[in-house]
Amino acid sequence: MQSPFIHLWTPKAPNDSARSPHHQPTSMPTKYSMASSRWRRIFRTYRNPLFIVVILFLIVNHFYFLQPETQPPQITPSGIYGLKGFKSPLGHVQHEFGPEDKQTAEIRESRRNAVRGAFLHAWNGYRTYALGHDEVRPMTNLSKDPFGGWGATLVDALSTMLVMELQEEYNDARDAVVAIDFTTTINNVEISVFETIIRYLGGFISAYELSGDELMLRKAEELGKVLIPAFNTHSGLPWSHWNITAQRHNISHSGYYARPPGAPRGHSGISNSAEISTLQLEFIRLSEHTGDPFYGEKARNITDMLYAMGYNEGVNIPGLYPTAIDLQDGIFIGASFGGTGDSMFEYFLKEHILVEGAVPQYAQMYIEAVEGMKDYMLFQETQNGKDYIFIAQVDTRGKTPINQMDHL
Repeated sequence: MQSPFIHLWTPKAPNDSARSPHHQPTSMPTKYSMASSRWRRIFRTYRNPLFIVVILFLIVNHFYFLQPETQPPQITPSGIYGLKGFKSPLGHVQHEFGPEDKQTAEIRESRRNAVRGAFLHAWNGYRTYALGHDEVRPMTNLSKDPFGGWGATLVDALSTMLVMELQEEYNDARDAVVAIDFTTTINNVEISVFETIIRYLGGFISAYELSGDELMLRKAEELGKVLIPAFNTHSGLPWSHWNITAQRHNISHSGYYARPPGAPRGHSGISNSAEISTLQLEFIRLSEHTGDPFYGEKARNITDMLYAMGYNEGVNIPGLYPTAIDLQDGIFIGASFGGTGDSMFEYFLKEHILVEGAVPQYAQMYIEAVEGMKDYMLFQETQNGKDYIFIAQVDTRGKTPINQMDHL
């Protein structure tokens, strides 16, 4: 059997056996007829389906498989990017509003304007008296810098301006953003890693996703690079407070201390569950937008570590992670559930939504937490003939309630 590849690459020879040995051409072929015959054979060869398949394979192989290995890895952005036309495979949960009559539309618009007016009042006061600082004191109009002095209110307000379509205010704020220097803090103060991520990094990423303004993404990446050294612990969990200039954790901050030489495990520095588990959305999105997987890996490793924990690490009730955790060893050393753990459970659900259900453990962790809350924290009391339902804190070691309820 003749190989098809021979036919593919070699024009088929004439069937000389079918000719008479005495056959003579009536005339010699000219150079023009020979060229025409050659092109007809080439054209027939190139029309062969197998030839087309091979050519396509070579093209794909060249542009896909043979790219230089030095290129940075690319991460495909989530379908959430851009917001417009986004349809999640998780299903629709938002309320569907019906047709709106004129009176209802006028009421809605008046409320909208009132909210915008309240924002502008606050923003104009900050811009006049404290632009570039973290906060303005409303009674004295003096500035305050509890978040490094980089302008927390400034960055926090960016996405709100974009949602409210306040373009002029956004442009003014953008000019101030350019001047932010993340390599130093005011008076060399330590920063809260947790507060810095949710306020600054989250603010920049939100502004970038709403506007496409590359400045916001550049600032987010600048800040991400500054924060990464704070994750240099044995467990990979970030220090709660970090000195940008000295490149070390804050050993003087109450509740956060270094492990003395020879000290037993559990004295290397303490953080809480909310602080280590409320950075995943920001870091994962930063990786998606920059193409650098490093940030997302740091964040996912923390959630994976929590997911793998069990009784030996202090998780006595599945899904209910106690609030205090040893940063070097990743061992839970606290026993109550309160405000210092709340956003961790919130982020389990948000991570599930962010990855569109592609990572099953996020939904599992959230469901386990909710079931644990219902079993050990949800209580009903009757006073003066009225029923009250509250969510108590819980001592996870003894599985007993603590009669205190937090509201944030």
